[in-house]
Amino acid sequence: MIAWFFFIGSTAKEQMNILFISVDDLKPKLNVYGHDFIHSPHMDRLANTGILFTHAYCQQAICAPSRASFLTGLRPDSTRVYDLNTDVRENLPDVVTIPQYFKERGYATRGWGKLQHYPGRGRELDLRTDGSNESYAWTEGWNKGGLKDYANEDNILYTEMRDRWAEETGLTGLERYLFTRGPSVEISDVADTVYADGHMTMELITALKEKSSSGEPFFYAIGYIRPHLPFSAPRKYWDLYDRNEIALPGFREMPEGAPNFAFQDSWELRNYPDIPPRGEPIPEEKQLELLHGYYASVSFVDAQIGRILDVLDETGLSENTAIVLFGDHGYHLGDHGMWCKHTNFEQANHSALIFRHPQRFSGTVVSRPVELLDMFPTLVDFTGMDMPEMMQGKSFVPLMENPEGEWKPFALSQYPRYIHGDPNGMGYSIRTERYRYTEWVVNAEWDGTNYSHPAPGNEIVATELYDYKLDYEETRNFADDPDYADVVEKMQRLMYGKAP
Repeated sequence: MIAWFFFIGSTAKEQMNILFISVDDLKPKLNVYGHDFIHSPHMDRLANTGILFTHAYCQQAICAPSRASFLTGLRPDSTRVYDLNTDVRENLPDVVTIPQYFKERGYATRGWGKLQHYPGRGRELDLRTDGSNESYAWTEGWNKGGLKDYANEDNILYTEMRDRWAEETGLTGLERYLFTRGPSVEISDVADTVYADGHMTMELITALKEKSSSGEPFFYAIGYIRPHLPFSAPRKYWDLYDRNEIALPGFREMPEGAPNFAFQDSWELRNYPDIPPRGEPIPEEKQLELLHGYYASVSFVDAQIGRILDVLDETGLSENTAIVLFGDHGYHLGDHGMWCKHTNFEQANHSALIFRHPQRFSGTVVSRPVELLDMFPTLVDFTGMDMPEMMQGKSFVPLMENPEGEWKPFALSQYPRYIHGDPNGMGYSIRTERYRYTEWVVNAEWDGTNYSHPAPGNEIVATELYDYKLDYEETRNFADDPDYADVVEKMQRLMYGKAP
């Protein structure tokens, strides 16, 4: 049982504003992370005046479980959200989310775009079930953005036709969402504001300008949709890249010795009509187009970030506004022959993460492993308010103050799998500064500190070990290599909570 101990009556010691920027599927493939071909000057600018985390990891590499985790500061085994359909309040009706926390302490709160996981049941509105029609989270409401994924007329007509078919056949929810998808990429000659991300940015900028003279502290959150599929962006962002200079990943195979169930067949991408079905290879020319589209989408969102930063400076809000910008998880871009996320491998779990405190830590780089669920306690720490007692994340303000100081030994991610027909399989994966160790088990769960091992019914089905100092591309699983026996033992002690 999880108990909640919040001191609802407290107020901020400093009336610091917070701008919370979630970017869907944003891996740390930005210029500031060393990828100098990526055009990301505005996110780079934010990082250079803030704190750049080079090893930040999500807790489950899929949208809704990751978001349920970082918005509550709890691990997936506590939220019990492992899929796209489960609302965290179904399992934890009294859980407190980040925007709710600040709302209850006198902040004006408002949201735009994809923050929890808006397809289905209006969970972004986060309405109370007592009939009051009041939101747990928002004092000023939430806006989806109200626009489609496509701007070109042919694509709009195609998706509208599919939507009519879905209506006639009774499709609902995720099934309908997948059925009505158009092409995986779109190049359009339109203004940024024709797409939802540009439109939401315009609305946020208007709200910031209005709020700049009010003196009321605010928590504003915007959830950008790109670079999630489809890779739709105005032509000018595609033109920033020459496809002839884009290369596919060097290693596009399964790691030697890894279990087959650790992989996925790019099922999310396969739902788009211009992608070959499962079991068929994706042509290299198409993969290069997809890479081009991902990079263009990143640059499109980067331009929106630049507009926001400019307004914060122009209004003076930057002097008292903390900013966090992050990807909700990583992304496979053809590495291991996979696309999208949904694994425990490095590329699926490694997220972009940038913080900016209005007065401190400018130009700091933190290379220690941190977790996205650490964001909640860190924002509380920034404002100087009372820290929730039930919190599985840990404020990384001490790391900002001393990047080499004492810190937790690993970041934890997990992903459920059917393992040999058993629906109760789970892969727990810990990432230290050098290694990733994964155990695939059945009938186990994490208790907030470690998972219950060994215990009756816990069966370790497979293990994986990757050494990123010698093999960053994960070409080989070293778990059964005798030369790594001591490393495996050490990683197991860490995972089981028995390390000295």
